[in-house]
Amino acid sequence: MLARTHFVFGILFGIIFLRLLEFTSLSEHISYFVIILLGVIIPDFDHPKISKFVSLFFSHRGFLHSIFPPLIFGWVLFHFFGYSYALPFFVGYTSHLIGDMLTVQGIKLFNPFFKFRIRGLLITGSYAEKIIFYVIIFLILVRLYFFV
Repeated sequence: MLARTHFVFGILFGIIFLRLLEFTSLSEHISYFVIILLGVIIPDFDHPKISKFVSLFFSHRGFLHSIFPPLIFGWVLFHFFGYSYALPFFVGYTSHLIGDMLTVQGIKLFNPFFKFRIRGLLITGSYAEKIIFYVIIFLILVRLYFFV
């Protein structure tokens, strides 16, 4: 899945889970979505085009694309900063994983313990992904129009 699709997918998930937190200020809402977007991009730090250093230690769609990093990072964030930081990070990270599960490349969700790959039918960068991208944009705009 392309980065732009991951970003809108993460924002959509963020809108869905926003009700779990009670924010009162615009700055809290902005922080929530910034943390989501950080969570969305971190799994791809293992891609050689994004981080040559990290890709020396992790193969693309390897360990960083398993369920363990969001659980570990989420726990650390919860422990040090609380629920309002841990939840958006976890939502962003897991939305990335779910998005990549929809692709034909898939991910090994329980890597390194199980090598079973969960995969879908979506080809990264395909016309179908473009349609999904625009449908998600539409859903976000509808949500903003009717519920803001």
